[in-house]
Amino acid sequence: MKNPESHELTRRDKKNMNDGTHVAGPTGDEPAELRKRLAEAECELARLRADLDTARESGEYFRQIVESISDVIFEVDNQGRVIYLSPMMKAIWGNDPEEILGKNFLEIVHPEDRTLLAQRFMELGAGVEYPLVYRIRNKAGEFKWVRTRTKPRMEAGRFRKATGTLIDITEQKKAEDELHLYRQRLETLVQDRTEELEAVNSRLLAIIAESKKAQQDLRASEEKYRLLAENATDVIWTMSLDGRFTYVSPSVTMHAGYSQEEAMAMTIESYMHKDDLPWVMEMLLEEMQKPREERSQSRILQLRQNSKDGSILNVEVSVSWLYDEQGEIVGLQGSTRDITARRQAEETRRKLEERLAQAQRIESIGTLAGGIAHDFNNLLMGIQGYASLMLIDLNADHPHYEKLRAIEKQVASGADLTRQLLGFARGGRYDIKTTDINELLAATAALFGRTKKEIRIHAKYAGDLHPADVDRGQMEQALLNIFINAWQAMPGGGDIFLETENACLDHAVAASHEIPPGAYLRIRITDTGTGMDEKTRQRVFDPFFTTRTMGRGTGLGLATVYGILKGHGGFVHVDSEPGHGTTFSLYLPASEKTVTRTERVTDIVRGGTETILLVDDEQIILDVGREMLGSLGYRVWTEENGENAAAFYRNKGREIDLVILDMIMPGLSGGETYDQLRIINPNVRVLLSSGYSIDGMARQIMDRGCNGFLQKPFRLEELSRKIREILGDRTTLGIS
Repeated sequence: MKNPESHELTRRDKKNMNDGTHVAGPTGDEPAELRKRLAEAECELARLRADLDTARESGEYFRQIVESISDVIFEVDNQGRVIYLSPMMKAIWGNDPEEILGKNFLEIVHPEDRTLLAQRFMELGAGVEYPLVYRIRNKAGEFKWVRTRTKPRMEAGRFRKATGTLIDITEQKKAEDELHLYRQRLETLVQDRTEELEAVNSRLLAIIAESKKAQQDLRASEEKYRLLAENATDVIWTMSLDGRFTYVSPSVTMHAGYSQEEAMAMTIESYMHKDDLPWVMEMLLEEMQKPREERSQSRILQLRQNSKDGSILNVEVSVSWLYDEQGEIVGLQGSTRDITARRQAEETRRKLEERLAQAQRIESIGTLAGGIAHDFNNLLMGIQGYASLMLIDLNADHPHYEKLRAIEKQVASGADLTRQLLGFARGGRYDIKTTDINELLAATAALFGRTKKEIRIHAKYAGDLHPADVDRGQMEQALLNIFINAWQAMPGGGDIFLETENACLDHAVAASHEIPPGAYLRIRITDTGTGMDEKTRQRVFDPFFTTRTMGRGTGLGLATVYGILKGHGGFVHVDSEPGHGTTFSLYLPASEKTVTRTERVTDIVRGGTETILLVDDEQIILDVGREMLGSLGYRVWTEENGENAAAFYRNKGREIDLVILDMIMPGLSGGETYDQLRIINPNVRVLLSSGYSIDGMARQIMDRGCNGFLQKPFRLEELSRKIREILGDRTTLGIS
């Protein structure tokens, strides 16, 4: 840095030099040095002045360019407010575009395009550039199609504003729409004329012998149909007998990706799928050996061909023979249509039809199973009720005590059977609780593993797995059925691999299984067994279908799995190949609730002197129910249908503390009876009881204000506790 003395000397030197005088310095070299510095400073000053003038001229120059080009130049801030528009906007807006300045650009965008545009604008913050086509409204209220290209402007790593160009493409869009309509009409025309084209081509060959005028007509006709072929959407072609194309229409590029030159250089072996080539060649050779009058004029073939990108296309080929003047075959002619999308749609429809048929079969069986389960539960209720009554009066050392407990266990086994039957029907769930599926799967696998030592179980559980709202008993049944199926497929032992993970199903996947999209959890169960062929795999969930010999099983195992998963709002999918094992994938809706823990009721809660009205259409239920309630100290009245119950309650309602109401009854149903009771007394207390689960109709009744639900068959302990939960004032008597 210069010292003050040097600085002052320089200024003084400048002044004297400007005056034409010379100031002598302390040394002889100093004036020369000062003059050099002064000259350099003057040059720098001149350069800066020149740069400033250039910048001013350049700024004005580029401003004129921006305002003269046909594209609209715009600038918006990071909130979408317009801060600059070039004058060309006037041609679109219809007046002074300054009216738009300061407004959010979405205000002039067509309502249907705003969501996409707003989303793309948010992406600018990540430094993404994008072109867009959308509609804006001008001052006259008309909508114009525009194309914009926008770039983000970043400052210190943050999105500050965006600049871009805007072009009016309204007329272009109209032209494109008209062109699209024209192409559709042309495609229809060519499609309708394909058969005519083939006939004309054959006629043209018979004409390569008529007069010169006919030849001129032929050339004109050839030109006409050449234009049709070159504008057809199907690939029009001719081929020599050595398997090489002699003509291929330009649409081969759109279909298979090859240029005309590439296609003309190819042989039929490289163009046709290797698995279809043998039978096609055999068919052609067989046709060639026939007399001409016996040959097919044309054949429609569905086969596969190779595209340039390596993919396989499904095509429909119309093929006929080419003859010379002597009637000898000289080649082939035809057209090729891409039916890949159609085949995919047909395959999708076939799978949906199979799934619908399977669902209908299971639904019909489920309806029957539901009725059987209801009646069977009523029978079990009678057995369970009398067993409970006898146990009250017996000590644990009584010789019949353990026998009665064994009866209760058999009743529980019977209830498990009805649980399987109800597993077919949607809504056949019993006791729904928010459950840790990892814990449920591990416990069920451990139970299975203790009895099947020859099976090795490997587990990989997701640590963050969503809980699910399930009937634990039914889910255990579904898992055990799959484990047993795997064990039967591995007679010499093997491995089962368990895996859980969270999954998110999109609209397409969810719609194919008739469930809502969203968060699910997936259980994969893979075995190393014999696997299944495709025919068996397609029927594996059918009711009563089994690969075992008669008498070795019901065929309900995997059908039960299907019904249980459907009843829980999920689905099950199976993948398998012979010799490569089987994988079952179970999907359950994720729950946002907290996992609940419950304990088995082992105590009887005695009541007082309250009065209970028991309503059921089964006499056995009325008889055993009267005795069970009487053993608990209650006064009991009974009615066998809803009409009588409503009439009785209308007369005696003030004396009745609780109504135990069956859900399924002839005439007035349980739900309708409940509604009648509520009309008589809005505060009536009702305990709903059914052989069906709490889902379905029972859930609807509960949602209307019913006080509780009791699943048949129920034990005396469960009945006593449920009553006191509703009436209050509990007194507990322990039972061993």
